Amino acid sequence: MAVKPYLLSNLLDVFESDHHCEKFPRHRASTIKLLTHTRHTKRHSYTLMCRLLLMPLRALTIILRTLGRLVLGIPYTKSSEKHTDDSETVRILRHIFDSVKSGDLGAEIYSRHGVDAERVVNLLQDLLDNGKTWKLLEEDPDEFNRPQACLSLLHISKLSHVLPQALFVKADLLSLMPEERGSSSDLYVGMYKGEKVAMRKIRSHPRVVNEGDRDPVREKLLLECLKWRQLHHQNVLPLLGVDPDTVFHAPTLVQPWMSRGNIREYINKLARKPDNDRLVIWLSDIGRGMKYLHDMNICHGDLRGNNILVSDDGVARVTDVVLLSLREEWTGAFPQRKGGPERWMAPELLQSSKPTFATDSFAFGFVTIELFTGEIPDPDLSDTEVVDKIRHGIFPARPNTMSEEVWSLASRCWGHDPSTRPTMGDVVDTLSGTL
Repeated sequence: MAVKPYLLSNLLDVFESDHHCEKFPRHRASTIKLLTHTRHTKRHSYTLMCRLLLMPLRALTIILRTLGRLVLGIPYTKSSEKHTDDSETVRILRHIFDSVKSGDLGAEIYSRHGVDAERVVNLLQDLLDNGKTWKLLEEDPDEFNRPQACLSLLHISKLSHVLPQALFVKADLLSLMPEERGSSSDLYVGMYKGEKVAMRKIRSHPRVVNEGDRDPVREKLLLECLKWRQLHHQNVLPLLGVDPDTVFHAPTLVQPWMSRGNIREYINKLARKPDNDRLVIWLSDIGRGMKYLHDMNICHGDLRGNNILVSDDGVARVTDVVLLSLREEWTGAFPQRKGGPERWMAPELLQSSKPTFATDSFAFGFVTIELFTGEIPDPDLSDTEVVDKIRHGIFPARPNTMSEEVWSLASRCWGHDPSTRPTMGDVVDTLSGTL
């Protein structure tokens, strides 16, 4: 007696499944008879092939898709099994939703309920992305504590060394030559989902490119990118994801393409210098973006004109949000061109202190100078000379076109005592009153 072939056995599962029987009832009985016949002779095989070819297109598509999955080693799942899997997913989602709502962080969400970390981070990310899992959960998304969920996602990923699949994307590189070379990264042009995108390859120590799954520097980069991907605000440039290997086998940040470039360069390209109201609107955009970051407990640490881009609809958007913490580990000994980040640094940062919300406010004062002059702070001086002036409390003169209100705001941002500097909420309120 011949043994029933593996593929035919699984194909029989398709026919016996109630979910698929509806698709082709006229062919079901006779085809099952062929599939269950104890002697699979040539005649039976030919008859089965003809039977399959004569089936409705929808039915044949289901059969071929099933066979394709089996060839790749993906087992066929019956409707009842899928229903069970959905029930399990709902159970996990319920635990996640309740845990986040109660303020649990990290391991409590999955260890308490015997769920693997990979499944949890993928479901958490889908909830944060307003994905299809909300239909299964049947809860109001407005009741979901998103900041808490973000913290949980980051905590679980850090502890388990598992990242959500949605963080990784695959973009197409349009040119091997970089569009722009920076002091710590190279910018390439690519395509993703039919849209032009910027692909930023961080210049790194050679060991980062190694294929080791547990490279701590690579892990730190990906965790910072995961944090960035959760940010959604009109004045913060989003991170679409990380392409792991398209650009020279190194992790590459994929972002929307901003054709107008950074704000200082854009101002200089304009035929007419923007009026004061336009400049204040851009400063307000930057202030709102920075306030959002601070509300999310994120310090930018490198706020300056190079890291502020202008969208096609003329909105200023803050970028390079979480990369400052990687600079020492990821960047090699590359020469820094004139106009380095030291020009925007608060005195305490120049003394090796860590960035704070107050140092971001300090940098904002210099951004106002950039927008009103179209130049970096003190362009005629070297970085060393500018740093020396900052340490002695000497700052740029007031631009001729800058209003008294904006100048007063910039001056307060440069307060030597960090506690006296305005918060980003103060900045937004002050600028709103000048329009």
